[in-house]
Amino acid sequence: MVWLKEELTPEELQRFLPILRGFIQKTGCVLVISNEILDLSIQDLKLTARATNCLSAEKICCVGQLIQKERAQMMDLPNLGPKAFSEIEDRLAEMNLLFGMQVPENWTPPQA
Repeated sequence: MVWLKEELTPEELQRFLPILRGFIQKTGCVLVISNEILDLSIQDLKLTARATNCLSAEKICCVGQLIQKERAQMMDLPNLGPKAFSEIEDRLAEMNLLFGMQVPENWTPPQA
């Protein structure tokens, strides 16, 4: 388990991600994210209407689906401008989450 003494800013988290991914690949370590977090609805993130609508249009309804998307995929979504993208990324960072994370194989998104 990796414990941090302080919260990381979104910028620090982005710099730390390649190091963490390398460590995980090298050691076979697994990050555990609770189902409670994975199942959290996009509406519960309190995003702006534009960001929420864009995610809904892409059929992304919960955090678990969102974090599995790669950063580049998200940046290419129609109608998701830089401001809305940053808002989503910042909200994930507040939860110590990032784009491109893996979820447990047995996890399934909640039914809408």
